[in-house]
Amino acid sequence: MESDSATAFEIGDNQQRIHWLLRRLTLDRFDLATRSKVFIEASEKAALSWLIDFAQSAYRDYHANDGQPPEPEQRCLTTEADADALRQRALSRIRDASRSGELAISKRLAYLLFMWRDVANDDGAEVKAWTATQMKDDAMMATFAKAFTSYSWSRSLGMTGLGDTVAKRNTRANVDPLDKILDKPTLRARVEQLAAKNASDDGGVAICEFLSAWKRHDADPRD
Repeated sequence: MESDSATAFEIGDNQQRIHWLLRRLTLDRFDLATRSKVFIEASEKAALSWLIDFAQSAYRDYHANDGQPPEPEQRCLTTEADADALRQRALSRIRDASRSGELAISKRLAYLLFMWRDVANDDGAEVKAWTATQMKDDAMMATFAKAFTSYSWSRSLGMTGLGDTVAKRNTRANVDPLDKILDKPTLRARVEQLAAKNASDDGGVAICEFLSAWKRHDADPRD
């Protein structure tokens, strides 16, 4: 839900809080083999987004992105073999979701697309093939526009240096990394084509907002 997301004065969203809670509840209570077995069994019925998120967390205990050494055994969520198995389960689930339509309606679509690229380890071949097909659909373009638009919050210092009491929401188009999961020129052309129709429905508004934010980013990549 929207209320689960972090806002201007919060640290982390509910997804992160659940991660913290799981580690707190299991690391000091079960040995590695026991908690790994529990997590593997639970993952069979996990929701798509959570399965991908948890599998990534378990895998990164052993394979950190920054080249750091693995976590000590007592800090790992699962065994290394189970972490690898979870990663394969996550890949199978995201492939199934891409065919069933579950992926397209996920509220964490952008995140899942990047995770698909990561777990498939194919330089984005699978996810790019899927997004290329989806960009032919007008309704899906609105979905992409929403998925690639984010909002941040800021507060000015004010004339007295005390700052505003109300945070200002800023709209941003997260377009820099998109070439990893889709063809950006095609996305831009389709967004401009649909924005020109000036539709007043929810999808049309989302597309226009995304395009406006993208143009601001063109003018100033820091925006």
